[in-house]
Amino acid sequence: MSDLFVDVLAELELRPDRVGMLSGEAMAETVRALLDGDPCQLVSPMLAAVLLDEFNFLAAQCEPAGPTGRELEVLRLVAKNMTTRQIADSLYISPATVYGHLKSLRRKLHVHSRLETVTLAVRDGLLDGHIAEP
Repeated sequence: MSDLFVDVLAELELRPDRVGMLSGEAMAETVRALLDGDPCQLVSPMLAAVLLDEFNFLAAQCEPAGPTGRELEVLRLVAKNMTTRQIADSLYISPATVYGHLKSLRRKLHVHSRLETVTLAVRDGLLDGHIAEP
């Protein structure tokens, strides 16, 4: 493989095991045209299939699942202004586990604090009917 080809594959973050399925010359020709900015360049069906598979693979790794039931329980208690210790005692788990659930929620919701987590959860209806009294 040419250095240019390897650089493009690295930039696209294609897994090397997938590249073996493609004709080297066809791939190089397509890559050259794409790098030259040819808007009319057609991508071969084989390359398109590999790229779509690769993007789906990467998307599956990046796209977190929704909150678990336990994470929602923790979130409801946070929304009631309970401390980490109170939440841990209420759910019979350790404070470290509470922190773990909150960290996971922040990652899934793309937020950085308890306040943002609760605000987004209320806005998105994750807490509907569950934030009455502590």
